[in-house]
Amino acid sequence: MIRYSSLGVLLALWCWASWARPYTASPPIRSDGVGYHMWTKAFKSGDYSFVANQGAYDDFGCSLQKQTGQCVNKWSMGTGLLRYPFIWPFVDPQTPKHFSEVEEQFVHWFAGALLLFSGWLLLDTTARRGYHGFAPNFALLVVALGTGWFHYSTFDAGFSHAYSAFWASVLIWGINYAAQTAASSRQKASVGALLMITGVMMMLTRNTNVFLIAGSGLLGILWAYSAGRLGKLIGPLLCLGLGTILGEAIQLLYNSHATGTLVLSSYVDEGFLWDQPQQWSVLFSYKKGLFTYYPALLLVILNAAVVKAARVSLMPTLLVVGALATIYGFWHTWWLGGSFGHRGFVEVAPLFYVPTVVALAGLRGGVLAAIYTYRIRWVGTRIPTSDVGLLARPATL
Repeated sequence: MIRYSSLGVLLALWCWASWARPYTASPPIRSDGVGYHMWTKAFKSGDYSFVANQGAYDDFGCSLQKQTGQCVNKWSMGTGLLRYPFIWPFVDPQTPKHFSEVEEQFVHWFAGALLLFSGWLLLDTTARRGYHGFAPNFALLVVALGTGWFHYSTFDAGFSHAYSAFWASVLIWGINYAAQTAASSRQKASVGALLMITGVMMMLTRNTNVFLIAGSGLLGILWAYSAGRLGKLIGPLLCLGLGTILGEAIQLLYNSHATGTLVLSSYVDEGFLWDQPQQWSVLFSYKKGLFTYYPALLLVILNAAVVKAARVSLMPTLLVVGALATIYGFWHTWWLGGSFGHRGFVEVAPLFYVPTVVALAGLRGGVLAAIYTYRIRWVGTRIPTSDVGLLARPATL
């Protein structure tokens, strides 16, 4: 029970947040979540033109293409695809502009379930690496509550971030399992298939997940190299790479089908502002900065940097953060709309978990716990006032 005590804490908080709903924003499927859930309806109806979905709420970004007569759903299909096997009996494709109460509640509860399952995967990963008790459990609370992960598993459950974080957790678990376990041929095939599916689903959930895939792969390589087991990862990483390519190919096929031309991004009417870099704002803006709103992550970096054993897992994490900060800093809406902090880094939380565990185990855990708890509490006290910045749209916040 002690091994998974943090899951009990998250479960209690999740149940409280789900029943008490200590926020006013509703319904669960709103904003970007509308576009993601439209895919769930499309999978059941078989109609991928999305023409019938025009005008579905004011949030659904449907760009009608004259060349094809179809609407481009700019939000990727992976979120709706993962939901579909669980919710398809309750989805009515005959109501393209309406979501039932069952659909709304499912989306809310499903994201929370993914958070808990992700937490179990991460705890199991570090347990296999010899970390038990306080360090892994407190680290899970740090990355879940000290970032936007819990937030996007409850308050904004309709978004894709909890789904990306789930697949990132699956990826870390799978890579570690492949590197550590002297598996049979059947187990190797199963892990290879899991990593291939994970690569496909991550690319179908968010294009930026390619950085998470690369960072998690590098983490696995460093783990395997330090243990003299690098050869064990060749096959699994090839499967992961194949899945990544396949996922991007499916997205490209949809983009081409909907627009009539080969385009990399489904955001056909949006783009980058290469002459207006905003990387500093992405990281430190007072209304959207990653480290301003999630200061626990900055503490993770500082603590892991002084613990030699933690630096191995910290390096891939920093590379992913750097890549995301660079790409978001040039995006025309670098703040990614109304959100608490910069939501584009929520899915990196599982990668931050690993160096947090090693740092807690290597330093005085009690002192770090007190500091982390204070920073998490600071984030919690900021949530009620964060709406001040939700509608802000200046070039620099």
